[in-house]
Amino acid sequence: MYRIAIEKLYRWKESKRRKLLIIECEKQVGKTWLMKEFGSKAYADLLDRQDYLMITAFKQVCIDALKQVLLCRRHARSGTEFCSR
Repeated sequence: MYRIAIEKLYRWKESKRRKLLIIECEKQVGKTWLMKEFGSKAYADLLDRQDYLMITAFKQVCIDALKQVLLCRRHARSGTEFCSR
């Protein structure tokens, strides 16, 4: 089963005309494990754990900065002085 499923995923990945991948199956048969295993082998060069942590941290910094900008705009419109420049 393992080799057949992984081989099908690799064929899907290499296909020039691939479409959205939907995995449907019974509960508790290993869908999540299969995708984690496939992703770690087929896409290992794209993103490792350190990259993921860096991207997550950067995303949070961007969200916090955007919230601050929106809060400053809201206070500027109301006439209250809130933002430090």
